[in-house]
Amino acid sequence: MPAVDGGDPEWRRVARVDAHLPRAARNAKAPAPQEQREISVAWPKWPGIGRAGRALLAVALLLFAACSEKPQRLAGWTAVLRFENLTGDPEFRWAERAAAEIIAREIGALARTAGAPGPSGQRAQAIAGGAAKIVTGAVAKAGNRLRLDVWIEQSPSGARDSVFATGDAAAGIASLAHAVARKMDGAEEAFPQTNAATLRDYFLGLDAATPQEASATLARAASGDPTFGPAWIAWTEIELVRGERGSAAKILERANSHVGSFAAIDKARLAVVAAQSANDGPAALRALEALSKITRDDPLVWRSLGDLAMNMKNPRAAAAAYTRVTDLQPSDPQSRNLLGYARTASGDFEGAIKAMQEYRQLRPNDPNAFDSLGDVYYRFDKFAEAEKAYLDGQAPGKAAFARVMTGDIVGADQIFSRLMEASRAAKDPAAELRLGTWEFDTGRRDKGLSRLENFAVAAERSSQRDLSSISYSQLTLWNLMLGNGVRAEQSARKAAATASNPGTAQIAAICAVLADVKGLPMNPNALAQASGYGLLLSRQFSAAVPVLKSVNSRTLLSPEDDTPVMLAWAQLASGQPGDAASLLSLTPVPQVSRPNPFHVFTFPRIVFLRAQAAERAGRREEAFRQYRLFATLSGPTPLVFGEEKVAQEKLK
Repeated sequence: MPAVDGGDPEWRRVARVDAHLPRAARNAKAPAPQEQREISVAWPKWPGIGRAGRALLAVALLLFAACSEKPQRLAGWTAVLRFENLTGDPEFRWAERAAAEIIAREIGALARTAGAPGPSGQRAQAIAGGAAKIVTGAVAKAGNRLRLDVWIEQSPSGARDSVFATGDAAAGIASLAHAVARKMDGAEEAFPQTNAATLRDYFLGLDAATPQEASATLARAASGDPTFGPAWIAWTEIELVRGERGSAAKILERANSHVGSFAAIDKARLAVVAAQSANDGPAALRALEALSKITRDDPLVWRSLGDLAMNMKNPRAAAAAYTRVTDLQPSDPQSRNLLGYARTASGDFEGAIKAMQEYRQLRPNDPNAFDSLGDVYYRFDKFAEAEKAYLDGQAPGKAAFARVMTGDIVGADQIFSRLMEASRAAKDPAAELRLGTWEFDTGRRDKGLSRLENFAVAAERSSQRDLSSISYSQLTLWNLMLGNGVRAEQSARKAAATASNPGTAQIAAICAVLADVKGLPMNPNALAQASGYGLLLSRQFSAAVPVLKSVNSRTLLSPEDDTPVMLAWAQLASGQPGDAASLLSLTPVPQVSRPNPFHVFTFPRIVFLRAQAAERAGRREEAFRQYRLFATLSGPTPLVFGEEKVAQEKLK
């Protein structure tokens, strides 16, 4: 699975928010994910409009952390950690961050200056990220004199140099930081000049405990010196974190009246923030590209560019950006992981494998390194290799699907039994749901249907409402696919009645629309999300093509995304093959860790569609092989679309 900071398995967190973000931004309560009390479920893939907005917000937050002013001149990159306050005055604590960030910006380094995870954690992060130099420092005061000491540690040798500057306390910390930066690296461009009060308010705002406090403090900084670009940028970001887009737009309007006084990097960052505020992906991409030309060696900017390119469905551009990150941070495993998935999405098998093998070398004991390698093999139909990697990564569910794709259901059952043993040993309440779904997916449709019916009733009786609801939703879709309209309607009603959290309730509402259930409250969101599925179920394939094209254009790239398969289905079934073969070129990774009721729309149908595409291209042997595999995976119980009959006819 794609690796993200904090171990979150969801490809949807598209940009990391590094440790040196404003404290308020880290603590801000962004729109909460739907609470999943008993079971995590896979959401349907459309319309997905909000995801791009969240992606842009994450990118802008990441750039808020990027402080590099000019191209680095150092071999490798330099990390500047938060300094220490030895003045004895807690009110001067803001100078810990101020001195470090001023120096970082002036020497083209990266600041790691937030209050968490603390100096030792920041140092460990810098080393893990491949920093060639680590800069620490301390601010002290004696009488009316300030002293700034800075130590530069060479990594990994540990050799240290030191630099210091002293001055009148009334002159402030900025002049000392600038003097140290000149001694360290011959700084060519100073941190933007401003008055002492504005500088203090700016850094206090970055360290504020709440978004509200940060907003008020940064507003004071921007008002104290309207030509100080960083304050406007930080204030806008905080408003976006708070969800106050109207306020952010007004701040941007005011900032633009002073933008002529901003440094080049601040103009570029403001353009990125403005594009994000307007939810304008193409403008954000252009602004990021412009920013990358200014901060050529800043891995955070390149990471943001890669993340946004992925969300703009441009994996080749993303791969180029992530490659730059790996060049700048050769010891960073996450960038290798992201590069592997970007190359996969762009069809570069060899490049993807190389990136994932490098990721595994950096994380030799991390199961996710093997899991990610398995994803690449699986997507490119290297199922034997995928199975081995998944098993090495302790992912027997995925390994079982890899074996299934070779047509060996007996062997796949043996592998899947490992997952079931672990689930039952852990008293997983969804174990029977997993088993019933597995049986349906692998050609034992009647058996899987019966098992899930029994489980749904048992879960309902034992007050496991969401497990019951998701099971009834799955039964709704299976019965629709099998032509059992009455049973589908009954299941849909029960799914709606037992849902107790927003996630399962939304899925139940979509299923109710598809089953044409009367008398339930109308859910406009569900109606919109059900449109593509409904057109496929009713076999209105020509009408489904433009709907699914629109959905596919808005759906974020993900190894699990099966929207391209549904679009290919509509195109082939309507006699408009178009780019169906290309849409079917990568196999979606199965969502084994959480139920996905909509999986029935694409599995094992993808095999049938590939057979059709191969037949159209004149590859008869390949078509025959795919038809045979489809017949094996479908089993004796056909769905309403007649594909099983077609496959049997082709095999005669």
